[in-house]
Amino acid sequence: MPSHLSQDEGCPPKCRSEDADVGGPSPQPKFWYVYILRSDSFPKETYVGVSLNPKARLAKHNRGENRSTARYRPWRVLSITGFPSQIKAEAFERYLKSGSGRAFRKKHFE
Repeated sequence: MPSHLSQDEGCPPKCRSEDADVGGPSPQPKFWYVYILRSDSFPKETYVGVSLNPKARLAKHNRGENRSTARYRPWRVLSITGFPSQIKAEAFERYLKSGSGRAFRKKHFE
């Protein structure tokens, strides 16, 4: 891994440290979450991501630990949508980052 990247940057969502299992049985099934953030400092800036733990991921964005979002801190959540599988969550994330997905975001979330 290049030295300028943190442990979590450039890593697929399933290996991000805030998404790791902490051990022990889980009382609920795991959900993957697609989240949309808006910058408080630059209101036209939004970010779409996927995580098992969007609260922890938001904290990382607000601490500046993600290169692509650090300059637009602080961030706030516009939307969080849960999915029962990583594949479905990542497909929805890709859609929201596409041209028609950006139009959908603007119409429904921004």
